Amino acid sequence: PPKLMAGEITPQVAHNWENACETYFLHKSVDAADQVKMIAFGMLDPRLHTWYLMQQAILNAGTFTEYMTTLRTAWLESHWANKLRKKVLGS
Repeated sequence: PPKLMAGEITPQVAHNWENACETYFLHKSVDAADQVKMIAFGMLDPRLHTWYLMQQAILNAGTFTEYMTTLRTAWLESHWANKLRKKVLGS
């Protein structure tokens, strides 16, 4: 499975993690119902791993898309999407 190393989770890190996971699911033919639990132990940051374990049943019962939404909500700064959009449009 892909690995998410310890460190700050930025929008780019979350995006890279999502892409790595989706590639893994495709190449390993992981059923949608098993996707979250198949990548969970690739989260190597102890804080993130603890976050997952504390709500493991809920996260595993949902879709990978729901997991990523929850991860972004929990770990990215508030209004990260608006800030990123402004940064992209301003460049």
